[in-house]
Amino acid sequence: MAAAKAKYLVKVGMNYPPNDRRAEIGDIVDDLPAKSIRSLREQGVIVQVDAKGNTVDATDDDLSADADPALLGEEG
Repeated sequence: MAAAKAKYLVKVGMNYPPNDRRAEIGDIVDDLPAKSIRSLREQGVIVQVDAKGNTVDATDDDLSADADPALLGEEG
């Protein structure tokens, strides 16, 4: 059984790849490019929601798991 895709509530209208898709405020999307999610969450453009549309609390680990250690001020 495949894992469910994360869903995100759009807080700011945006276009995103592929094919320059458009999401408006209040849309729930599950097809954002993986490499963009961290940045969009940090900027407050999207928030993660569960299957019922309830906000899922993000932890610092969720947002920085794929961050470049140099950007976090850590030496690697």
